[in-house]
Amino acid sequence: MLFTKSLYRSGEEVKRLYFTKNAAFLEQLTVEKLQHYVDEFHVDAKVEEYTISAEGQENITLFLHENGRAQFVFKIYSMPEGHFKASDIESIMIREGAFCEYLRQRGVPIPTSYQTKKDQCYIKEQWQGYLLFFTLSEFIPGRIEVYSPAYIREAGRLQAYMHEVSEGFPIDQFYQENEYSMLAYRMKQAASIETALFPHELYNEMMELYNEIQPVLFEFYQTQKKIMIHCDIKHDNILMNKTKIRALLDFGDSRYSTVHEDVGASLFYLCEYMSERKREFTMLIPLYLQVYSRARNWNLSSEDKRMILYYAMERFLILNLYYLTLEQHDDEELRFQEKIARRQWNVVKKLRILQKTI
Repeated sequence: MLFTKSLYRSGEEVKRLYFTKNAAFLEQLTVEKLQHYVDEFHVDAKVEEYTISAEGQENITLFLHENGRAQFVFKIYSMPEGHFKASDIESIMIREGAFCEYLRQRGVPIPTSYQTKKDQCYIKEQWQGYLLFFTLSEFIPGRIEVYSPAYIREAGRLQAYMHEVSEGFPIDQFYQENEYSMLAYRMKQAASIETALFPHELYNEMMELYNEIQPVLFEFYQTQKKIMIHCDIKHDNILMNKTKIRALLDFGDSRYSTVHEDVGASLFYLCEYMSERKREFTMLIPLYLQVYSRARNWNLSSEDKRMILYYAMERFLILNLYYLTLEQHDDEELRFQEKIARRQWNVVKKLRILQKTI
């Protein structure tokens, strides 16, 4: 995620997400071991060397080189065996693979994922108290557009098309979440406040708004049609070639939910990127919603837009409420989180104003 500077340090794992980067496993990995894993997939590949991507915090991404250039993407997912999602995670991985293949067959630009010789989309291992999953896909070159008009136009259209075709995905055959939002579980993990330096006033303001939004979204979720959504459509998960999308990446957050959560997640990332760089974002939100609405041939009502922005605000609120309490015993980290929280609280207040006008 976006909210901690110590999420991944060399030789250290921080257990904050479903999956984590397992530095200890990476340190003992060799080209020979990688070749052994690759040989388990239906692909003819000779691993000459690999490079490690600096992006992402939920998995280790390796670019496997053959003939002097990157040809494949090998991902390593790690989860403690005692994690609260350990009993479900294999079902979630199976669903992700099936969902990606379903979309790819219907024209969504997703890199090809290779099946193992056991006809699975992943290899699973147990290693020193962890569940490890390995996946292999093709490498697709492309560049990242940072919320340019071309990006907004193409991302909004792609999201609308995915929502349309996802209605036919046979979700009854797969795992289904029952939480109203992807981050709802974080509020069940929040610690009590125990430190004198804690920013109580800021925290209480954010908690007050969260307590207003949460029951509205919870009730809304119960009444809405739900489909599989990507839930992580953002600039660095989309590779473009000039003005067209070459590939949509990273379905690790995909889940069974409302389209409102999916669009809200996209707007959350847009707002975060722009605000972090002190750039205005409020005029881009109506543009994104307009592109999406036209592509979907769906005239979004005021209520639809209100729920979409609630989902965007809810992400800001939960992540800050969670990380402020998580880091409260480390003064340096707490000051770092407080600085982020104050900036993002201003984003939320702007979204509240915008919510009343669009």
